[in-house]
Order: sequence, then C-alpha cells, then structure tokens
Amino acid sequence: MPYQLNENEYTVMGGDFNACVNLTTRSCTCRVFDIDKIPYIHAIAAAGLYRPQHTGSYIYSLCSEYYTSDYWMLAYAETIYHVPPESQWHNIPEEVRAIKVVEQDVKMFRGRPRLTRFPSQGECIVKKYKCATCGQGGHNSKKCPNLAHPSDVRSST
Repeated sequence: MPYQLNENEYTVMGGDFNACVNLTTRSCTCRVFDIDKIPYIHAIAAAGLYRPQHTGSYIYSLCSEYYTSDYWMLAYAETIYHVPPESQWHNIPEEVRAIKVVEQDVKMFRGRPRLTRFPSQGECIVKKYKCATCGQGGHNSKKCPNLAHPSDVRSST
C-alpha cells in the first residue's frame, strides 16, 4: 500500500519490507530500482498513486533510456563476429588462461513449473469465469445450467 510522504517521496508498505521510494531521484530503499534502473514493485505502486490516470506511460518514463529500442539498436549496430573453435585460439595471456569459471548452483524444483505469478500483497485478482457454451459469467461449460444433462438426453430417447 503506497502512502505519499511529500511531493516526490512515497512509502510502500507490504510484506516483510517497507520501502521508501523517491520518484525524482529514481531510487528505492530496496535498491532494485537504483541498480536495475527499471521500476520495481515499490516504484510501480508509488507511480500509481502519483499519476493514477497515466500510470503506464509514467512507469515507462521511469525506466532508464538504456532499455529503449534506440539503445538496443546502437548496441548491435556493429558487426558481431562468432567465437572461433578453441583450437584456433592464439596468443591468449596466461592471466586469462588461469581464470577458472565455476558453474552456478541452480536448484531445480520437482514437478511442473508454475506458469502464473504470485500476486503481490494488497493486489486483488478476480478470476471471471465465462461459459464457452452460453456466454454467461459465473460458471463454465461443465456446470452450464442451460444444457440438458447427458442422463436426461439418454432417458428421452
């Protein structure tokens, strides 16, 4: 839940961590907004309170210009050559050869991966069911009251 402290600062309360967001300096006490230069959940909540009518465009303006398509095109404007096979590598300095790259420990969880995200605290997600058969809300096609049940169909013939 965001609360305005002054013209540019907001406190966002929720979960285990309360964050202080400054939209002018583009900073947050969680440091994600400062480091990634892209609005994190605290900054998005504060931006929604700051400009409720234009939240989407305002959040986009809070992102660093390095995330714009112009910067991405500049990054890939020059030719990028492939890395040749290791047998063709020559004149590699010893200090570079001495560097050992260690694999990162990645913990894989059992089962099918979750496809939907967990909702944030204070966010209410309402699932609206719509029947594919009759188009009305509140039920699905299995529980559609407008259809004759299979047992009714068999008994009538």
